Amino acid sequence: MEYIDVRQFKDKVKPDAKGVTFKDSHGLQRTVSFLYQKTGYGKKRFFCCPFCLKRVQKLYFVGNEYMCSECGKVNPYEGIKNNTKGGYDDIAYRMKKYAARYNIQFDFPFDYLNFIFDSRIGKQSFRKHLTVLQGLENMRFQSIMSKTTYSTKVLSAVLRGKHPLLQTQTLWELKNWFYDWNSGERIIIEHPRQIIKM
Repeated sequence: MEYIDVRQFKDKVKPDAKGVTFKDSHGLQRTVSFLYQKTGYGKKRFFCCPFCLKRVQKLYFVGNEYMCSECGKVNPYEGIKNNTKGGYDDIAYRMKKYAARYNIQFDFPFDYLNFIFDSRIGKQSFRKHLTVLQGLENMRFQSIMSKTTYSTKVLSAVLRGKHPLLQTQTLWELKNWFYDWNSGERIIIEHPRQIIKM
C-alpha cells in the first residue's frame, strides 16, 4: 500500500510550515496540510487528513487521493508477520495497534514526556494508556538489548493494564529503570557484565 509519512518532510520544509507541495510516485503535484501538537520539547508535526481533518502520521494513496487509514479503510497492520513471538518486533506491533485504538500517535522510542501538554493528560484513562505504552517500551528496549522474549500471558497483562508493575511504578520509573516483567523485580545494572535483581 502506497503512503506518505510526515517524517519524510522533516528537513525539507520549515518547522512551522502549514503544508507542503510535492511530486508523488505518479508524477503528479500534491499538496497536503500540516497540524501541530505541543510536546515537552516543542511541537510535533502531523498531516491533516483532507477528509476527516484528523492528525495522522501517514496518509495512504486510495482511489487517486491521499487520506488517513480510517477514511481509506486501510488496515496498516495487515500482512505484518512478527518474527519472534514476544520479541521486540511483536511488542512494537502491539504498541502501534494499542496506540491507534486510542488515537495516540508516537515515534519509537515511546516517551510519555511527549504528551505532557496533550489536552487529554488530565484524564485518568489517558494516563493509563500512557502507562501501558511506557511499560511496553520498557519491555521492547530490553528485548532489543538482551534478546528477552515475553510470554503471551505477560504481554496480555500489560496490554490490559493489569500487570502489577503498572500498578506500583510511576511513568518516570517505567521510563528510567529496567524490570523483570516475569517476576516484577527491578533490575539494577551495577557493571556491564553483572545484573542484580532487587
